[in-house]
Amino acid sequence: MQSSLPLLPLVASLGCRCGAPSAESDPDSEGPVGAAVEVAVSLAEDTELVEAATLGLVFTRFGEGPALGETLASAPAALGTVSLQLPAAPPLEQLALLDHQGDGVQGALYLPVVFVDQSADGAFQEGEPLLGAALDRWLLWHERDQVDTAGPQTWRLVDLGISGQFEPNRCALDSTWPLEWFLDSGYPQLYELSDGLEILLRGLTASAQLAGAVQGLPEGDWRLAGLPYPHFTERSMEAVLDVEVPEGQGSFSVQLEQAPPDEHDVGADPDWGYTMHLLLLYGDSDGSGGWSEGDELEGSTTCSQGETTWARYTRPVDSYRGYRFLECYGGTVGWRAARTADSGAVLYLSSAEASQLVLDGADCRVD
Repeated sequence: MQSSLPLLPLVASLGCRCGAPSAESDPDSEGPVGAAVEVAVSLAEDTELVEAATLGLVFTRFGEGPALGETLASAPAALGTVSLQLPAAPPLEQLALLDHQGDGVQGALYLPVVFVDQSADGAFQEGEPLLGAALDRWLLWHERDQVDTAGPQTWRLVDLGISGQFEPNRCALDSTWPLEWFLDSGYPQLYELSDGLEILLRGLTASAQLAGAVQGLPEGDWRLAGLPYPHFTERSMEAVLDVEVPEGQGSFSVQLEQAPPDEHDVGADPDWGYTMHLLLLYGDSDGSGGWSEGDELEGSTTCSQGETTWARYTRPVDSYRGYRFLECYGGTVGWRAARTADSGAVLYLSSAEASQLVLDGADCRVD
């Protein structure tokens, strides 16, 4: 997608006609009628869209948030390209200042989202599963000014600069002035409606298959367990996977689908829940065929590219803040294999990488 206005930061190119709303901002007046935006909806790896979903443009409040509010327009969502009709103008009560540079830009921002409409009213409410959002292409209504060279159209797409970055302290932005979040980096940037937007359905629950080679294990009854971090030494904690692995040379494979118990969560954030499980080798000392009090952890784990791997589960999200974390960390809901970079970033493995793990009793260790 190419912007027809690629080099014009919004706050430098937009003016504001402040004071009483103009006729063009009145939904009952003549204005740009019949405008539409094309949305390309796609699946994340290892997921399926198995229930009805809705595509919506949701008004976003700033200051105390961001928080998602009223739905401006909606339509049934489907994989592929969906066309969403826009009203002539947004409700007057949703217009506000979006920055405080110069005279300020008066308008409204709407987040394009895909969600499960549990209330069947065509509108998103926090608490409903949020399956996807276009954090790199918000819908903007702004007052006309010198940027509008092709007629009276006042709908635009805008990139605020927040999409896809890994900065833990910047994931959940709470500024009152969304058009000023990344001015120093050349944002915001304007796009025409005809450029369209894309939504990757990160909020669908993914399953994961972990598999790989077993190398150099001594004689014994060995098993591989997925134990929750940081509680993996607590014998009362339930293993999320528990498979037999051969001594000497061989292979292992396990499919992860069921959600782990809530007590496995790292932290207690109401919007952002996830677990981390170490894949630890243990000796089945009591011959019970599973993780039990009599067994001893061996200290070996699986590796990918020489780094310890984890089985990570991310809980479904149902708020702007939860989805912002999901997108900021580059994840998806459900199970993913992951390793940790030196910077502390979680690096998710592709399905191909997750099927090529190594379990080596000598080289892949956590102790």
